[in-house]
Amino acid sequence: MQFRSTFVALVPLGALWLLQNFVGERFGITALWLYLPQHLWALWPLGFVAFGLCKRHREPLLAGLMALLFWSHFLLGFRFLGSLGNGNRTPNSVRLMSYNIARGAGGIDALERAIRAQNPDIVCLQESQGAYGNHVYSPGARIAARFPGWSMAQSGDVMTISRFPIISKRESVLRGTRRILETTLATPRGAVRIINLHVATSFKGQSFPPVGRLERITHVAANAKPSAQARLGQIAPIQKAIAAGSRQTPLLVVGDFNSPPRGLFFNAISRNLSDTWQSGGRGTGSTFPSNFPLLPIDHVLARGVSIERAFVPAVHASDHRPMIVDWHL
Repeated sequence: MQFRSTFVALVPLGALWLLQNFVGERFGITALWLYLPQHLWALWPLGFVAFGLCKRHREPLLAGLMALLFWSHFLLGFRFLGSLGNGNRTPNSVRLMSYNIARGAGGIDALERAIRAQNPDIVCLQESQGAYGNHVYSPGARIAARFPGWSMAQSGDVMTISRFPIISKRESVLRGTRRILETTLATPRGAVRIINLHVATSFKGQSFPPVGRLERITHVAANAKPSAQARLGQIAPIQKAIAAGSRQTPLLVVGDFNSPPRGLFFNAISRNLSDTWQSGGRGTGSTFPSNFPLLPIDHVLARGVSIERAFVPAVHASDHRPMIVDWHL
C-alpha cells in the first residue's frame, strides 16, 4: 500500500518535471507548463496529505509529504540551505546586483535608493533604456551619473556599472534590438568577465498584449509556443558570447533571462556554469512581479568564482526585484 500510494503521488510530478526539462519549449502546452508559476502543482500532493489526515491513514500522508518535497525542490525550485538575506560580507567578497529597472518607471530616486541600500560593487541593469517614438531616453545613464568615479558600459537596453575599471567591452546581437554586453573588469584580485543580457520573448508577428487580465492570460496561452521558441533561437548567440573569452578568466552571466531555472533554454545556457542561487540562495529566488514574486526569471550563472550568498531583497522600485550575489575569486 505504501509503495502504491508513493507511486501514484510521485509519478505525475516526475512526469511533469521530465516534460519541462526534456520537451520544454518545443510545444505550446509544455511551454505553458514550464513558464507559468509552479505553485498550483502543490494541490496534487496536498490532496494526499489531506486524505491521509482525514482518514488517519499513514500511507497516503507519507506519500503526500514525499511528493510535496519533490514538488518544492524540483518544480518550485525551493532551496533549503543558503542565506536568508543581506548578511555580513567577507573582506575579499564582491557584491553583484542584477536589476531590471523597467525603464525607470518607478523613479530614478527610488532606484538609486534600492541600489545603494545593497552596497554593490557591480550593477548589471536591464531595461536601462527606452524610447518614445524617435526619442531615446536612458534612465540607466541617469543612475550611473549618481555613482561618480564608477565605470559604465551600455549596449541596447543593458548596462553595467562598476566601481572597478572596465578594461574591455564587446557587444553582440541577441534578438531584434536586444544586445549581449560583455565587459572585463579589473578587480583587486584579477580580471573577471561579466556578460549582461536581457532575453527577448517577442517574435515576428506578435501583437501587443491586451490590458485586461483575462485577455492577457488568453494572449499568453495563444502565443506560448512562438514566444518560447523565440527564446530557443537566442541560445546560439549567448553560447557564442560565453565561449568567446578565455576559460581561465572567471565569468558571470547575469540578467533577466525571462525563463525559470529549468527547460531547454535555461539548461543549454547554464551548461558548464553554476547557478549561484543553487550555491548560495534560500527559497525560490523569485523576482517577478516585485509586489508578489512568483517567477524566478532573473539569474546569475558563474564559472571560476566562489559563491558566498545569493538573495533577493524585498524592494519595489521596479516591476522586478533585484538578484544579489556575493562572490570572491
